[in-house]
Amino acid sequence: MANTPRNPKELLAQADVASRAKHGAAVVKEQMRDTAAQVKDKVAEGAAHAEEYRAVAQVEEKVAEAARRVRGGTPEPVRAAAGQVARTGGKHPRAFIAVVAGTGALIAFAALRRRRRDDGA
Repeated sequence: MANTPRNPKELLAQADVASRAKHGAAVVKEQMRDTAAQVKDKVAEGAAHAEEYRAVAQVEEKVAEAARRVRGGTPEPVRAAAGQVARTGGKHPRAFIAVVAGTGALIAFAALRRRRRDDGA
């Protein structure tokens, strides 16, 4: 019995070491739980971003397909005019925005006017 404490001080010292070890193990265990929870949250967040990315990619594909169909059915003079408008808009973004807003307002006005005529007839 070489490890048996000989006096009360040695017994207290051994008890203190065991108590510190248990406390340290509890601290490490809690840290590991916190770390695992953080990792789990990050994985869930990453999965959400991946799903969002997939959804955006699908929408972009659908828009590109629709654009291809519209382009295929559009006469060449209209495509040329649209290309010129896009190039001008790239060079002068403020003017382009103003033109688009004005055009949108005119289209909305014409649609409302037509609706009133159709309702009144």
